Amino acid sequence: MFNNFDLSQGLESLPDALRTFLFNLSQKLGNLKVIDLSYCKHLTEVPDLSGSSNLEHIDLCECTSLVQVPSYFQTFDKLTYLDLGGCLNLNYLPEMPVNIESLDLSETAIKELPSSVWSLEKLCSLNVNHCKALEKLPSNSCNLKVSGTFSLNGCVSLGEFSELPRYISYLDLSKTAIKELPSSLESLFGLTSIRLFACGSLLSLSTSIHKLKSLEILDLQLCSKFQYFPEILEPMEHLTSLSLSSTAVKVLPSSIGNLIGLRKLDLHHCGDLEVVPNSIYSLSKLETLNFHGSWCLGKLPPASVDQVRLLSLKELILAECGIKEIPDALVCLTSLCSLDLKDTGVKSIPASIKQAAQPSSLCLTYCQSLESLPELPPLLQCLEAGRCTSLKKVSSSRTALTQGWDVFSPPRLEEKPIFSGCPKLDENARSVGFLENKIVILFIQQKIGTRLYRGVGLLAYSLSFCWLFGLFSLSLLAIWPVGYLACSYSLGFVQETTTSIYTLKLPPLSKSVDLASSPSHYFIILLLYYKIFTKIFLEILS
Repeated sequence: MFNNFDLSQGLESLPDALRTFLFNLSQKLGNLKVIDLSYCKHLTEVPDLSGSSNLEHIDLCECTSLVQVPSYFQTFDKLTYLDLGGCLNLNYLPEMPVNIESLDLSETAIKELPSSVWSLEKLCSLNVNHCKALEKLPSNSCNLKVSGTFSLNGCVSLGEFSELPRYISYLDLSKTAIKELPSSLESLFGLTSIRLFACGSLLSLSTSIHKLKSLEILDLQLCSKFQYFPEILEPMEHLTSLSLSSTAVKVLPSSIGNLIGLRKLDLHHCGDLEVVPNSIYSLSKLETLNFHGSWCLGKLPPASVDQVRLLSLKELILAECGIKEIPDALVCLTSLCSLDLKDTGVKSIPASIKQAAQPSSLCLTYCQSLESLPELPPLLQCLEAGRCTSLKKVSSSRTALTQGWDVFSPPRLEEKPIFSGCPKLDENARSVGFLENKIVILFIQQKIGTRLYRGVGLLAYSLSFCWLFGLFSLSLLAIWPVGYLACSYSLGFVQETTTSIYTLKLPPLSKSVDLASSPSHYFIILLLYYKIFTKIFLEILS
């Protein structure tokens, strides 16, 4: 008789007579398959549905006043979907029907799951996120077919568990009260990601973690009591990301070198970290190494160029660390793109930094002990060295500082001195501000080249048009006027540039550059046009 029953406005909003009628009618709804009572915030108990044995779908989501679920639900053999998510006052869950496939218990007040839940072989979706009162999971063998993600995120009272679904790939235990991971985790061979974010009671991990051969991501951020990272007894080639940021780790084990597939190691704000082993230099696939805010880290392990095999390292972040020097072998890595030494105690930068092949960024802001700056790599694009109050000498040559800046985009530049707040810096060094001149000049040259290309295109189009119609003499006459127009088009940008937002604002010691007033530029571009036109003309004749 009924296929759908929707009381989304709540039973309390209905007249008393109608509510009584519905309760009595529920005894006769034998063909009812779907019932939706979601968001009935005043519903305290479920209507008597014991006679509705054909129910397949029950939605009680966000029934915030609901305090219990009828025990007869377990007799509904056809029930496959039960949503109790957001039932904030529901603190007890009865036995569940054997054929249920989807069960949502998120944000309920239940304290434990009945053991039968782990035996529901058809259950493929189980949501228990943010069940703040949940203290334990079933201890019997877990036969759930749940795959993909299994999350206990926000179950702040959950201190232990023994069994989990076997086929999951992503395990989220964030903000739980667990102190250690159970050994049964070793049997989860398909597990690729473990998230333990803000597990404030977690103390350590088992050394058997290496048995998770498929593990790719291990996140221990904000595990404030986590002190001991385990020994990695065997190589883990699939682990690519390890985050220990804001943990209490003091020493990294030398066996960390067994994380041979690691690409990202995040140790930022590890305020207790004191020792990093030499084996960290053997991580050949590591791309990002972050020590930002690890202020107890007084030094990095010394190493020669031959010992450092960080062949893929692109980003090295040592900002706000306690280090006072940086090993030569680190700054000259051919793969290194970004080096951040902001607010460290370094006194000098190794001269070997000049050998770095592709650095794009060097941050030295607030390095108040830095006294000198060596010659920098030719392809360096961004240098930040403000507030270096002890900086006295900059040895960078103009060639080294400007060679690669033609690929840099001027809009990224801020019109302020690179060495602002460096009172001890001598005037010759301060003139490094000429970099801004060089960048803008190169930018203008690039624009001239673009317009030259367009001008040549205009000329070629005109000549082709004349040639196609047999107007050979006209094509010869068109060379010079069209060439003149093309040249003027190219040089017009120079005049625009000197009066536009790209007008050079130079440091006090540098001089303005007026490209438009230089006859040599006209001569050079006219000469280029002459050579191109001659070549085109010869090609046509041949």
